[in-house]
Amino acid sequence: MRIVAVLAAASLLTVSGCSGSPAQPTPNLVPRGTTVTTVKPVRQDLSNMLSLTGTVGLNPVFGIVAPVGGQVRYLGVATPTSTPTKPTRVANIYVGSKATPVEVPAGATFAGRLVDDRSTVTAGMPIVSARFVGYGIAASIDASDAYRVAGAPTPPADYTDHLQELYDADRRSDMLEYFLTAGVGQPQVAVDQMKQLPFWEGLAELGPTVLYDGLQLGGGQTPLPTELLRSIDVPVLSIASTSARRVSGTARASAMATRRLNCVIRRSPNCKCAS
Repeated sequence: MRIVAVLAAASLLTVSGCSGSPAQPTPNLVPRGTTVTTVKPVRQDLSNMLSLTGTVGLNPVFGIVAPVGGQVRYLGVATPTSTPTKPTRVANIYVGSKATPVEVPAGATFAGRLVDDRSTVTAGMPIVSARFVGYGIAASIDASDAYRVAGAPTPPADYTDHLQELYDADRRSDMLEYFLTAGVGQPQVAVDQMKQLPFWEGLAELGPTVLYDGLQLGGGQTPLPTELLRSIDVPVLSIASTSARRVSGTARASAMATRRLNCVIRRSPNCKCAS
C-alpha cells in the first residue's frame, strides 16, 4: 500500500507539472517602422522684436504693399482738397480678370507710384507711397538688423571661411543650417524643427547661394574681390541697394572702376551705365 501511494503521488505531480500554462516568450523590440506613439502638432509663432529710435515729423511718407501677386494697374487719383476721411483706391492688382484693390488709408494721401504701371508684382512688394497727414513717428532699421533675429550674436569672424569649407565638401544642408543659425540668428532648436519638415530637402539645394552672398559682401579671410570685379569687361546689369552699407565707398569705387558695373536698374531694362 505504501508503494502504491508513492507512485500515485509521483503520478499526480507529473500530471500537475504538464498541465501548467506554457512559458511566455522573451519580449523583443517592435519591428522597425512601427508607430509606438503619436503626437498632436501645435502651431507656434516665432516673433522678432526690435527696439528702434524714432523721430517725430510732419506728414511722414510710408509705403503700401501689394496685397496679392499679379499685374498692377494704377488709377488716376485726383489731388484732394482736404484730408481724406475714407480710403482712396489708387490701383488694382489683376490676376486674370479678378481685381484686388489697393487703397491708401483714411487720413493719408497718395504720394506716388513705386513701380511701373502694368508691372508684375508679388504679394508684399511695396508699390505705392502715401503721405500721412499730420505728425507721425518715423524710425529706420539698420541694414545689419533687417534680416537678423534681434539680440542674436553677430556672425563670427570666420563666417564666410566656414561656409567655404562646407561648400568644398558639398554639404549643402549644413550650409543652410549654418546660415540660419550664425548668419540670421535663428535658435538651433527652431532650425532642427525646420529640418524635419518636407520643404527642407528642396530648400537645402539653395545652400551654396549663401556663400555667394557672403563673398560679395566680403568677410573673414575673404575680402571683397575688387580686383576680380575690375577685370570683368563684359556688360553687366546690376541692382544697387541703398542699404548695402558694408561695402565701403573706397571698395565700391574700386570694384566699379569699369563703367559697366555701375549700372543701376530702376524702371527700364535698357539701363545706361553712369559715367
